[in-house]
Amino acid sequence: MLNDVDTKKIKGTVYGLDRILGNCNGIVSFSHQLFDEFKNKKSMIYKNDYMFTNSLVESKKLFINLALNRNFYNNNDVNELKNIIGDKRIILGIGSEININNYPGMVIKSIINLRNNYGADVRLLFLRGIDYDNIVDEEKNIIQSCSWIHTLNVSNIDIMNAYDKCHILIYPRRDCKCDYEFDIVMKEYILSGKPILCNRGMERKYELGNSYIGYYDSGINLSLIHISEPTRPERI
Repeated sequence: MLNDVDTKKIKGTVYGLDRILGNCNGIVSFSHQLFDEFKNKKSMIYKNDYMFTNSLVESKKLFINLALNRNFYNNNDVNELKNIIGDKRIILGIGSEININNYPGMVIKSIINLRNNYGADVRLLFLRGIDYDNIVDEEKNIIQSCSWIHTLNVSNIDIMNAYDKCHILIYPRRDCKCDYEFDIVMKEYILSGKPILCNRGMERKYELGNSYIGYYDSGINLSLIHISEPTRPERI
């Protein structure tokens, strides 16, 4: 559920939330961590000129929760997936459009290692495509050289069915969005019920818990243990 906020009291746009919700028209969504930062007068975010007035902070109208419902999505099969899914394949999916801020470099290196040294048929799906204008040539060349990376353009309304076909969903975001922002993709991941491999971030810990077993750091190569651990009932 989304609640209205009086945009006249807002001194600007926070971390591109307008891009998430489009033309907000007075509707904005905030994260738990961002709300905590607004309450901390020593926080750099609190002191930023583009943030909110003290009266709005004190009004406790900042935290607005967006709850997704499975009924928002179609149950149609995604035809593009039919030739990718296989009984012996491990399917990893990323639901965000790929760009310089969430390019999954360590994930790709780890899959190369798993395929070359362990014979694992791991496939990586970019389910919402790639922003080619916002990745560097080296990243673009790596993507194009890996036949096991599949770039799709699944519609928002069909995305949940695509998640259902994946064994594990990956959240590679590593900028301030992982620490402070609401992200509808993570909400979708949680709704899907699929295991999630997630780059560490303060806001993600609110959603998944401090001790979630699927966290990884961008500088660490993923192993078969990392990939399988979110599906295990206990830590390895």
